[in-house]
Formats: sequence, structure tokens, C-alpha cells
Amino acid sequence: MFNKYIFILIYCITISLFSLACVSLTPHIQPKKISQNYIWISASGDSTFGRHVEKKLLEIEKNKGFEAAINYPYEKIKHIHLESDITITNLEGAFTNSDNKYPKEFSFKANPRFAACLNKGNIDIVNVANNHIFDYYAKGAYETLKALNSHNIQYCGGGFNDKDASFKIITKKKIKTAFLGYGQVFSYKYYKKARRDPNYPVIMKAYHSEIMKKEIQQAFKYADIIVVSIHAGIDYDHYPSDTQKITARLAIDSGADVVLMHHTHVIQGIEQYKDGIIFYSLGNFSFGGNRFPDDRDSFIAQIKCTVNGVVDFRIVPIKTHSEMMNFQPFIPEDSFSIKKKIIKRSKPFIHNKIKFYYGDTYRPDSV
Repeated sequence: MFNKYIFILIYCITISLFSLACVSLTPHIQPKKISQNYIWISASGDSTFGRHVEKKLLEIEKNKGFEAAINYPYEKIKHIHLESDITITNLEGAFTNSDNKYPKEFSFKANPRFAACLNKGNIDIVNVANNHIFDYYAKGAYETLKALNSHNIQYCGGGFNDKDASFKIITKKKIKTAFLGYGQVFSYKYYKKARRDPNYPVIMKAYHSEIMKKEIQQAFKYADIIVVSIHAGIDYDHYPSDTQKITARLAIDSGADVVLMHHTHVIQGIEQYKDGIIFYSLGNFSFGGNRFPDDRDSFIAQIKCTVNGVVDFRIVPIKTHSEMMNFQPFIPEDSFSIKKKIIKRSKPFIHNKIKFYYGDTYRPDSV
């Protein structure tokens, strides 16, 4: 009888230990949240207020006043932004009064008061981690962040300190969206030399795979949606490099829902990767870096999200310049060539239909 009880006791202990082992070995699965709320996030490529855009703004300000000038850059597409809950663009350049320019071929800056253009364009947040934020050294970057703060524009990819440079969260309709930014294209030498100034403490987020993974996972503790904005790619290449693909997919694998890439100045494809969406290059937007670039085709990406992730996306084809070289992105009457370009360059990555803007509605076109 005693042996029988011992056997039963050992059997019970064994079953309990096995159950605990199974629990410990089972991966944690995040339960789906229940909510009918959704938000639309609009994303665009490079916005540069320096060089030709600033000249245009100064001309308008002189002839028509400051209000007309700051309304100008996004005047023809701001209604698209108004349809969205959150809008993000890549800020390609500095808002600074400094004339101390870093020795490089192209340097972009505008007067800090023109940061108000972002307000008029209904833009909520900008990525600052790119190869032009230090065009006027640390002072220029510092004054850029000050200008953005003074105009209530949030930024990701940089800050006055590590905490400020980490992810930023924007809450709309009870959905918390975290934005992270990284620069993958500026040289280490440029980054270290340009930022070395104790009088103007700033940090910009150079891309590092392990740091990005860690920060995405950290942001996931506080947000429902993770958007990662990365300045990456090779100028004028129509398809993403292997580095871009590895980087973007790693972001999704680490917990991101949306990856936005920019830098190439041309459209690249769209990939639906696992449960996330990758835009390999959003092209240019309000861009004054070139007087009249050869490729003026671009688009605004609109992503629909719930607390559980991406549920849909759609594309608004745009031209960055008109024939008058006015540096105002607009929706062309005939956008067939832009749609065709997006479809062709997305073929390696996506095998269903993309929804495009058709004036008063969105309709799917086959890839």
C-alpha cells in the first residue's frame, strides 16, 4: 500500500513538472486587442526647403506676404493629409541661420521660420536621420530641432539627447503609434565630425541592426503600431539593394508594422512582408534640391492600421514639379505612367492589387 502511494506521488510530481516545462517552452503570443477604431497614416519622401524652394518662398513672401509663402509648398496636396490621422515626411535639410557649411557638393538649409510650412501642410512628424541634417554642422541640426519644437512638429531619428532621439508616440483615436528613424547612408566620418560641438548637443540615429531591434522591441511595450523611417538606398536605383531588403525585413521581424524608406529620389517597389508593409523608396516630395529633376514621379503612401497592425494601404500618385518648376507636389490629371511604374517595381514583392487614388475614390489596379 505504501509503495502504491509513493508511485502516485511520483506520478503527480512528474506530470506537474512536465506541465511547467511545456508552459515555459511555449512562446509568448500577444493576444489580439478588440477595437473597431482605425487610423490612416500618410507618408511621403524627401521634403527639402533649401536651395530653390527657399528662393521661391522668399519671393512669395516679398510679393504676397509670409502667410502665402508658408502655404505654398504643400498647397496642392494638403487635402490628402487632412484625410489622414497622422502624416510623416522626411526632412531633407536644416532649418538654420548658420552659414558655416559642411564641405560637400549639396547642402540644404532654410530659414527656421519656414518650418511653419510643415504646419500648413498638415504634417505631424518628420524623420531627421539623413545625410543632410548636419549640412551646417551640429549648430544647424540643433537649430532645426529648436525650430521643429517651436512649431509643434514632432521628429524621430534624432534629438537633444538619447531619450529625445528615441521613439516618439502619437495617439489618435486611442491608437498609439510609435515612430522611429534611422540614417543608413551618411558616412561615419561625416557623422562624427559634423556633430562634434559641445555647444550644440544633438544626436542623430545612425543605423545599427542590433540597436534598431532593441528600440523596436522597447517601443512595442508602449505602442500599438510601430513605424520605422529609414534613409537608405542608392541614388536613382529603381529597385532596392540587398542591404535595403535585409534592413527593412529585419525591422518587420523585430516587431515593426510599417517601414518607410527614402533617399533614392525615385520610386521603388512596395512589399507586403509577413504582417507588415515596406515602401522601399517614397521618392521626392516638396523637393528643391534640383531645379528640374529628370524623374518627377512620386507618391504618397496611406496605411490603414488598427491596434493589431496594418489592415490596408493605398497610393496617391503625385508629380513633384510642374513644367513651371514651382516645387509644389500635385496630383496629375493623368497618373497612368506613375501607377505603371509603381506596379512594375513592386512585381518582385507583391502579387495582388494595389489601390490607387482616382480623384474622388480609390480603386485597385492589378500588379
